[in-house]
Amino acid sequence: MFALSSVPVDENLYSSQVVQSGDETQTVAIVEVKDVISRQKTVDMWGNETPDMTSEIINKIDQAQNNDSVKALLLEVDSPGGDVYASKLIYNKIVEFKETGKPVVAFMQDIAASGGYMVSAPADQIVASEVTVTGSIGVIASYVDYEELFDKVGLEQVNIVNTEGKNKAGEDLKDKESEAYILYQGILDDIYDEFIEIVADGRGMTKEEVIELADGRVYTGTQAIENGLIDELGEDKEAYDLIASLASLNNPNFIRYENEENPFSLYSMSLKNILFPELSAIESKKPGLSVQYLMKI
Repeated sequence: MFALSSVPVDENLYSSQVVQSGDETQTVAIVEVKDVISRQKTVDMWGNETPDMTSEIINKIDQAQNNDSVKALLLEVDSPGGDVYASKLIYNKIVEFKETGKPVVAFMQDIAASGGYMVSAPADQIVASEVTVTGSIGVIASYVDYEELFDKVGLEQVNIVNTEGKNKAGEDLKDKESEAYILYQGILDDIYDEFIEIVADGRGMTKEEVIELADGRVYTGTQAIENGLIDELGEDKEAYDLIASLASLNNPNFIRYENEENPFSLYSMSLKNILFPELSAIESKKPGLSVQYLMKI
């Protein structure tokens, strides 16, 4: 029943892998949302960039949306969340796909928390395993404090601000009573409110019902279904059966879009991480304050 073979989708587009063969006019496109959601590109030792994961996901959904043979979308989500903006871009694309009238099912695997839950929320139905970790509905902002490192190496950061008004946005963030902390917390509250609205809209709940569940806590799949955060417990088979039923397909053909990866670039990236681990760590840290829908332990 399940067979793997590689076939071209169309010229200049992502190739696809047939996961379960069936009638090609009854195709279900599988798009993966895996790892930390980000728009950050990776660069190998020779300066070659690879597309960021968010663009890859959006382009795959766009390809499915424009293919008349694709009758439904199955999202395989295995992510702890990630950047707020990147998560919102993927969410917007899923909503756009749904507007075509084609159904969407989100299949949560090991973890679908925070931004991983957000991108699942607009799906017509959500399937998760009993042991899936999900929830973590909340917003977190973080920044790297280099003060002790600068002191150690004899560096000092000097800030020059505008003359008029107060510019205290970067001061005293360790003090929860400070003006800067309260300012940023207000920003996070606005972003949190949007997250609440997305979940309420996707799950058919009131904002008050979502807020009761949205204090950052995580849930197993079993707990999530009890609280109305998912629709069905199961694994691949249940997700496949559900999307086929929603799309009224009697002989579905399941395909998974594949990333176009350069083996030489992948080798170069691995070598770079081995030879220059400090550089890789620095590159992964964006300057300034990072605002994320991300589950952290």
